[in-house]
Amino acid sequence: MVDLLREADEALKQERVMRFWKENGRTVLAGMILAVLLTGALSAYRAWDRSVKSEQTDRTLALVDAEDFPRNIDSADLDLRPGLRGLVWLTAAGAHESKGKTTEARALYEKTVKDKAVPEDLRSLASLLGARLQTAEGQAESLQELNALATNSSDPWQAPAILETAALMAKEGDYAGALEKAESVRDTEGLPESLRGRAGALAQVYALRAYKAGQKENRE
Repeated sequence: MVDLLREADEALKQERVMRFWKENGRTVLAGMILAVLLTGALSAYRAWDRSVKSEQTDRTLALVDAEDFPRNIDSADLDLRPGLRGLVWLTAAGAHESKGKTTEARALYEKTVKDKAVPEDLRSLASLLGARLQTAEGQAESLQELNALATNSSDPWQAPAILETAALMAKEGDYAGALEKAESVRDTEGLPESLRGRAGALAQVYALRAYKAGQKENRE
């Protein structure tokens, strides 16, 4: 009796399987084929992506290592991925700036900022470096740009912008304000220790200058 019940159960299972396969077999096969094709396409894309990244990285390094860098950037084919293109422009701008060619450097910083395809963190860095350069040249409007970066909590370069703003305040004799900004960076958790250490060192300098300025005022 038990064997008969087991056989009947197996027969029912087979019948249900056959019915399901008859009704849904094509759909199941199509899904399996699609999964195989997608897996193959994904593997092919990853291989192509690695190849492109390697080729473009090599091309970028060749540009930067060339003897005529950064002059070669003007005539070079910068058909690179946005991140690499932004890095090339920032590196070239820094090279121009180190040679005193501030006009060329500023133009590349601006080009990086305006290229919306370049990653936001690189565009923000270009904005910071460009504002710092303009400020060093005495262009007052760049202070507004620095303040905008320094007050934007979502900007990845907010802390360096705050320190740049502090340096400007100190340059103008506002040591107390500079000290407050440097201390705010020093006391911010989660920042790189090197940055917090720099902020701490600057805070000590500004505190000393603020003290000396106060002593001088008292004597007068």
